Amino acid sequence: MLEETAVGDVTRIQNGDLCPRCDTGILEVQKAVEVGHTFHLGTRYSKPLNAVVTDEGSQQTELVMGCHGIGISRLIGAVASVLSDGKGLNWPAAIAPFQVVIIPAKGNEGDAVTVFDEFKESVQRPDSTHSEGLMISLDPVLDDRRKELGWKLGDADLVGYPVIVVLGRTWKKERKAE
Repeated sequence: MLEETAVGDVTRIQNGDLCPRCDTGILEVQKAVEVGHTFHLGTRYSKPLNAVVTDEGSQQTELVMGCHGIGISRLIGAVASVLSDGKGLNWPAAIAPFQVVIIPAKGNEGDAVTVFDEFKESVQRPDSTHSEGLMISLDPVLDDRRKELGWKLGDADLVGYPVIVVLGRTWKKERKAE
């Protein structure tokens, strides 16, 4: 028969719980996301498969295995979790689906296609200021939906484009994007 030694709720760790490794520690719960892992597999798979190596002394030894990985979908989720705010996502340019969104206000839709094409051409050509001929690569997208400007700007914040280019009033008057 087992003796009862301790009674407690062990289903969930909470702030303020006692440390399981020392007598004086108090636990503080923090959020975390596992984006990478390392698993030591030992000989779990090499033994049944008879996967062996022969050393210099002709001694055969089973392979000791392990695996390492980075969870791309977890990484994207972690970035979204850490960099989002009340308006939406804030993608870093390096992993954003599109780095630039061009949003035309009402009446500028025709110009927007021309601006988009010119912009795309200008950011995807070799950079002449570098002798290495580096490519400038910004991936733009044109929001050509038939929605109000405010709606499009709200969606741009929600999606989290790093750069938002607006063809608004100053575009009509001075050909300057905002």
